Amino acid sequence: MLRATAKARISGDYSSWSAAPFTSGGSEARECVVVLEIQGSPESGYHLVMAPEGFFEADDWFQSEDEAIEAAFNQFGVRRSEWQSQGNGAR
Repeated sequence: MLRATAKARISGDYSSWSAAPFTSGGSEARECVVVLEIQGSPESGYHLVMAPEGFFEADDWFQSEDEAIEAAFNQFGVRRSEWQSQGNGAR
């Protein structure tokens, strides 16, 4: 498992959030820490798990670890060098 953190402006509420500004709904974005993890294997693919502080955890699935790393860079600006390898134990 790989882990990184980022700061991002998150819009929404606990059960419905976006790193992109909402176009409606009146939710004001706030900056918060987002814990990111890449979990998976070559056989089953990789999940990019996103856990913004104060919001629910969400994930996206990717065929390869490189695709998950690229998605994290595109959405949160996390560079490849910022990822740290973590044990497979509980968080």
